[in-house]
Parts: sequence; structure tokens; C-alpha cells
Amino acid sequence: MKNFDELSAIFPRYTETGEQTELFFKTGITKKSPKKVHAFLQNMASFYTFDLIALRNQSSKRTGHKQQQPLPFSNRLLLITAKVRTARIAGDFTLGYVNKYAIEKIRPLAKSPYRTEILLTGGHHLYSLWTPKTILQNMREATLAVSSPDENSDMFLAIHQCIELLLTLRKL
Repeated sequence: MKNFDELSAIFPRYTETGEQTELFFKTGITKKSPKKVHAFLQNMASFYTFDLIALRNQSSKRTGHKQQQPLPFSNRLLLITAKVRTARIAGDFTLGYVNKYAIEKIRPLAKSPYRTEILLTGGHHLYSLWTPKTILQNMREATLAVSSPDENSDMFLAIHQCIELLLTLRKL
């Protein structure tokens, strides 16, 4: 995959053969990857020349949370977490990632088990077990992950700008 910036969301899914990742794009297209979510995120980090652990640590420092950090990959791809399923087996991954910049609307749901509907660019309607309040809080914290002033923020933003330039040049 060449353009991760077009992603709207990345969700784990159970299949007959095990787990895989479902990818939702801003164009309305949906694709499946045989990789688990974590492996897919590792590949994305490699594409953007990021160390995923370092990216998570940087987000953790800026948001003050040790888990479920937003992942700022570029100016058009800022992933926030959303709980999208309950684990069938202990240890199964239950979180999906939604591109903050692709969220058009968040609506509460009355029916169980999902509590929130997330409407995305491309017409996707995805569902989370978390409340709209939790999703909105994750969106606010994601903004902190890219804009919190600290001694490394200028360097962090400069690196993002360089990567954007490299990706633009790669397309030429």
C-alpha cells in the first residue's frame, strides 16, 4: 500500500481462518489485510520511517497516558483508538484505530452492545463499544499529541513536514 494517508480506519476482525485487519478508506473502499492490527501498524510505521515504540512513547509523554495513545503518522493521518469488539479469547486485540481527520460525525446509540456510531469520510458507518464522550476525549488528546509544546515539538513537527515533502516527491 502506497498511500496510508487515505485511511479512515483500521479495525480487527474475526474470520473463519483467524484474525485479520479491515481497512476503511476515505474513498469509500474497504479492504482486508491478512495481518493483525499490530503488524499492520508496524508496517505503516516502517513506511513513514517511524519507530512505532518511539512514536507511542512520544504520544504518551504528550498526553500523559501510558496506554491507547494516539498515533500521529502525518498531517492527514492521526489515529485514535476505539474499542470495537469484545475478545473471544483472552489477549485478543479489541481496539480499532480511526483517523481523526476522517471523522465526520459521532452519534450515541441506544442499542446494545455498541454505544457509538462513527461516521467517516467515504460513507463508512463504524461502531464502538465506548461512549461518544470517550471517543471525543480521545480526539482532544490526539490534538495534544501533535501540538503539545515541549522541547521536542518543533523537531517532531519538522520531521512530519519532511516526511510529507518526501511523500510528495515520491509521487512525482
